[in-house]
Amino acid sequence: MLQIISGKFFTGQDRHIFDGKGITYANYSWVAPIETCIATLEPVGVFLPGVCPYVILYRNQIEKEDEQGRQATLIRTGDAEIVRQFECIATFGLKCVFGGDRWEVELACRSQAKDMSDGFVPQQYVPRFFASSNRGRPDEVQGFVRLVEKIIGLPRQKYLALITTLDTLRHALLVLSHNVNMGYSLLVYCLESLSQQFDTYEPVWKDYDDGIRARLDTLLSTIEAEKAQQIRSTLLQAGHLRLQKRFTEFVASHVSDDFYTAEAKGRQQATRPCELTRALRNTYQVRSKYVHTLEPLPDYLRMLRLPDSDLFRWDNEPYFTVSGLLRVVHHAIRQFIERGEYLKQETHNWRSDLPGIITLKLAPKYWIWKTEAFQPETAQARLSGFLSMYQEFLTEKTPVADLNSLLHEYEHLLPSTKKEHRIAMLALYVLFNRLAPPANRSPRYEEVLKEHWRIMEECSIETLIVRALTEEGLPWPVEQCAAAVERFRQGRFAKRALVVPVHLEMALMAAIANECLESGNLGAYDTWSRLAYLEAAGLDAVQDHIGKRASEKSPFDHRWIASGGSGTSNEADSQEIGEPTG
Repeated sequence: MLQIISGKFFTGQDRHIFDGKGITYANYSWVAPIETCIATLEPVGVFLPGVCPYVILYRNQIEKEDEQGRQATLIRTGDAEIVRQFECIATFGLKCVFGGDRWEVELACRSQAKDMSDGFVPQQYVPRFFASSNRGRPDEVQGFVRLVEKIIGLPRQKYLALITTLDTLRHALLVLSHNVNMGYSLLVYCLESLSQQFDTYEPVWKDYDDGIRARLDTLLSTIEAEKAQQIRSTLLQAGHLRLQKRFTEFVASHVSDDFYTAEAKGRQQATRPCELTRALRNTYQVRSKYVHTLEPLPDYLRMLRLPDSDLFRWDNEPYFTVSGLLRVVHHAIRQFIERGEYLKQETHNWRSDLPGIITLKLAPKYWIWKTEAFQPETAQARLSGFLSMYQEFLTEKTPVADLNSLLHEYEHLLPSTKKEHRIAMLALYVLFNRLAPPANRSPRYEEVLKEHWRIMEECSIETLIVRALTEEGLPWPVEQCAAAVERFRQGRFAKRALVVPVHLEMALMAAIANECLESGNLGAYDTWSRLAYLEAAGLDAVQDHIGKRASEKSPFDHRWIASGGSGTSNEADSQEIGEPTG
């Protein structure tokens, strides 16, 4: 939001403009307002001891017209986010703690343990960020002003990634006051988030752990070279290896010579170039152990006060101290900012980035009937949409959209469409025409159905649903029906998989259970009954019906289940959809 109100995405000067203010606190004191390109940080008092209050002054502006020239209805938003983002930048740029809660900042910057159980006082490990009070210097303020301008000028995607990283950094500093393990892990997240978005490193075989790689090489030496290389290539796709290596390579590539020279002055155990990658790898593994098994940091990182040391060496391995990790995090982020492209103006759909805006899919009634640019590849989505509408009709008696134009398009396309898409098209075609009143059915329904009926005789999830909703029984052996449902269940989360509403899915399971009961296969009946009973979680009436009938070993009323349990069992309302709406 801070970048949006800079106006770099706006195309005109007609804007809603409001002067905004925010209150923040910091362990940083300065004598005069700090004016940046986007906001002014004005101290309340001069060189006050301890935590100082500030007022953040900014101009919140939104362009009045959208890209199509329509007048915007939203005139002001995002004030809280503007303040929060500026606090994040100020925390990073001035190397101190900014926050809207004075007590929280004071706690983070305490000079003594708050009680006997307080074993980690951040100030004793990282003096600068957590000093009780930092007196500002002119060069710091000037550098901060330049930094803000550079950040606001970053390309939008880099800005969004950066502001999320800086927000995580600020939270990491605050969390260190309570949990050093979590705070240390959050510092790693700061760089990992950038590395996953802006690094394209591909791991090589030598990136594998030395011991594991040696054992694998021994095993692979016993098979032909080409096959061994294929196995190595497959193993290199392992997610954890790629994440770790991408992290270390990204950070190493964003460390400049200044990190080892000017910025290393006064450090007792400053990081050397030969140690950087190894220390990053060890730090990543320490973080992973905490994240996955809650294994705390080694004692020497949690308990030894090493405010002027980057590294602690253990068993000839370098590990970043809290101070050292924060130093490399700050340096790498600064390099990321400095190397970023500066754009004074940029074309971007900024309205979608406004706070409180979410993107949802339209209900089927708004698009399912449209024929413009219809492609058979989307037939599964149309069938899913119709099933959703039909489910709403059964449970809430909402009207179903008129699909005659779409079905007319289907009639022309069915003969030339691939079988995999033709099944979904024909299933929708049959369902609508069987459930709609005779006056609203397609004139060529019987002719088209006769031409393509062979598809409807194949057992699939689509044809099962058609038969379960329009006929009394299922025409295929129960084993085939069960196999089709199992295939659907295993692939239900695929991107283009058929989406079956829960009541209709329960009805289908109940229909299969009925077939098992009728054939005398009580074991299969119990299996499908139990599955339907558990999958009906939250559907109290349906679950009670299934539980009662299963205990009695009696057939289920799958039509009543499909209707959502409305009415009395065995007395469900007609499932005909009535007059479709145009």
